[in-house]
Amino acid sequence: MNPSIRFHETADEDGPQDRKNGEKLLNFLDEVRQGAEKGNTIDSLHDGELIERCLPLFEQGKYPEAARLAGQILEERVDDVPIESLENFGGTNLMHQAFSPDGGPVRLASENSEQKGLMYLFAGAYLAIRNPLSHRTPDPERNRYLDQIDRNQSRNAIHTIDFLLTVLERYSNID
Repeated sequence: MNPSIRFHETADEDGPQDRKNGEKLLNFLDEVRQGAEKGNTIDSLHDGELIERCLPLFEQGKYPEAARLAGQILEERVDDVPIESLENFGGTNLMHQAFSPDGGPVRLASENSEQKGLMYLFAGAYLAIRNPLSHRTPDPERNRYLDQIDRNQSRNAIHTIDFLLTVLERYSNID
């Protein structure tokens, strides 16, 4: 597509600028379009394990599997925190015990209200992403939550998990 671009002709030592400016604009718009297309991928993840394990599934169009695996990686990462008091917990209980503002061993924030919010984010990601995709098969014919998970939803779920894993890595102060 080559739209007609209106311009007024100016000149400098390189000659007329009308054609150059039109070409520059078209090149710029091509870059913007290509950048927007790249925005539909998950190539900007920070966590190496998500990149290694989820990206191939995502690129194959296996969106529910990629998002489910991201949730599983989140649980594994929290479960791998070397704290004896967490050994008997799993799933949501693991998230609540690990990040509790009332003596949880993984401290991410100095303010209790922020710590509580992070606890809810970790538990919520587990409950809202990992669990439904692990315990039932999405059915595009139905209208349940995540039955029709598409590329964008999967990408957003994986980026949410990536955010949480980055927070865990950067800010954890284990008691």
